[in-house]
Amino acid sequence: MIEIRNLEGETLQVNPGQRLTIEQASTLMTDDELPGSFSYPISFPLNDANRRFLQYAYRPDALEARMELPVQVRLEGHLYRRCTFRYRIQDGKGDGFLKIDSGELGEKLRKQTLLEAIPDAIDLGVGLTITNGIAVPGAMKLYATLDPGREPFTFFPVRNEGFMEPVTEFNSTKLAWYQRQDGINAYNTFSSSFVVDTPLKLGFHAVPFFYLRWVLDRLMRGLGYRLEGDWIDLEETSRLVIFNQTAMMSASRSGSPFRIQAGMHLPDMTVSDFLRAIRQKYGLTFVFNAQAGVCRIRTFDSLRRQVELVDLSPYQLKGYSIEDGEQKGYSILEGIDEKDKLFQNPAGEILKPQPMVIGAGLTEVQLKVGSTKMTTWNSQLVPHVNQPGNLIDEIYKESDRYLENGKRPYPMALRLLSYRGIFNNVLNGTTYPSANGEYTQLTGRYGVWQGGLRSYYFFRDNTRKAEVRLLLPMAQLGKLNLDDRVGLRLEDRALTPFLINRWQFEAAESDSVLMRLECQTLPTGAEETADYENDSSGQIYATLEIRKGPMLTLPGNGGVSVIVQLADVVVKFYGSENRSPAVEVSGLPVVLRISTFSGFSATTNDVQLTASGTEFTLLNDFAIYRKVMRGAVVESESSAGFFLVPTDGYITLP
Repeated sequence: MIEIRNLEGETLQVNPGQRLTIEQASTLMTDDELPGSFSYPISFPLNDANRRFLQYAYRPDALEARMELPVQVRLEGHLYRRCTFRYRIQDGKGDGFLKIDSGELGEKLRKQTLLEAIPDAIDLGVGLTITNGIAVPGAMKLYATLDPGREPFTFFPVRNEGFMEPVTEFNSTKLAWYQRQDGINAYNTFSSSFVVDTPLKLGFHAVPFFYLRWVLDRLMRGLGYRLEGDWIDLEETSRLVIFNQTAMMSASRSGSPFRIQAGMHLPDMTVSDFLRAIRQKYGLTFVFNAQAGVCRIRTFDSLRRQVELVDLSPYQLKGYSIEDGEQKGYSILEGIDEKDKLFQNPAGEILKPQPMVIGAGLTEVQLKVGSTKMTTWNSQLVPHVNQPGNLIDEIYKESDRYLENGKRPYPMALRLLSYRGIFNNVLNGTTYPSANGEYTQLTGRYGVWQGGLRSYYFFRDNTRKAEVRLLLPMAQLGKLNLDDRVGLRLEDRALTPFLINRWQFEAAESDSVLMRLECQTLPTGAEETADYENDSSGQIYATLEIRKGPMLTLPGNGGVSVIVQLADVVVKFYGSENRSPAVEVSGLPVVLRISTFSGFSATTNDVQLTASGTEFTLLNDFAIYRKVMRGAVVESESSAGFFLVPTDGYITLP
């Protein structure tokens, strides 16, 4: 028996002989959509019982007219799902369909922006009065020192020469005490504190970066779901932050309390576009279950490697169908923010990143999530962009970065960074909050391609679609999940593992349902990895050049002086081992090994940066030598050495 009940227990009376056909699809084989789950049309008479079931809400004179309502679906007494029944009335008859799990959310996800979905105003913990404005750097430092993912947001320095307009367009004549900076969240390593606006020093913008996991959790809670799954529990996932270029209120303002409006510091995009972009970036599967109130986010690797195999072979009917794999290949392109000048050539043309290729590479996939380049700023390794920012504080209303009719004038693309916590620079004994793009880039040994995206698209290109029919008991139907690894017996009768793509079943007056199950084979070879692949024009040769500056003596207090030597570390690219001709690269991951020596100790740190051009400055004004003197006594001495780590993208030259 099929029962569709509203929350008051009224049952929908369907037309005689009506069967219930339901289709549910996973996100396993999709790039640009979040498939919904739904039923095929259900017809019903508009009798007195059904008018009560619909609560008369369809009537034009209804106080709260609505054409959908929450319901429970029971099949032969088993509660299958809590879902939504959407309907229409025509010529005194009704027809409708069930929106199930993710199908319930489709309209809300497509229409709501992140700003609308997350209107939270979060107290920073300090007031905005001039007297306690000095507490703002301390609060920022506190958030930066907490374990990644523990709070909604964190702070770290970013170099951005274009955040404010040129000094010729906005300067102290428009805003007294204004000093233009080349970045945001400036951090003073000597005082170990952030530098922010004060009444007599403006232009030091504070920008929060929200943790991705907090944003996902907040979105799901707003939809009535809780998050779970292997990907959401990974330590690296807890470090992911959403790149932001909208400054919060100035620390020099008066008023209380100091609150951060979350949605203003997230990209201007719909919830649906945001979830699709994150899913695509990491090859994830989102499984919604309204019955349990759970959204499960899983990686492809966890799907194919899960130990449990749900044996469906006892319920198989005779026959099966199978299709060949696509084998057209994929070309995966990194997402970039085209407004960032670091992704443009001098003529303003967009520098397209090097694609990562599977097979023939005929199907192009443009990721909607990017990362940033890295550079040094104030002797700190920091994310680097060059594009306009946004200001929400009225004291900056004369700037073209200030809000226009309440909206941010310079929208930003979705980019992610990995917050690494407080970095200890053993070379000079300083510490600073550090975020890095090498873990969120597509390419490189730490990038998402090596982290699992390659195996996912290898699967997509080589998997074969199989289809079987099942006569599945109601009890088993209630246990089956779209992210299960299932076992079937086909030609040779061996129990073979498959992943579910979609199912369609028909329920009638029976304790079993007739199901058409579409699933995918698990091809071998997905475990292999590949690093950066340069184009077919030839091999790339790379060499380091250390451009040293003069020795500098910096006076200190109490008879202490510091002798330091700065240098630029540059990588140059050639088409042959003879260093000729020079070759221009675009988006090439380069791994630089930095070794620091102090006394009898040494530390080594590998840093991945993305190079473009015939030569690229990996580190700018980096301290390669530092000696602290107290009078004629050497208190400490340290130096740095560099090594270009070979990768599949280039051959290193001495």
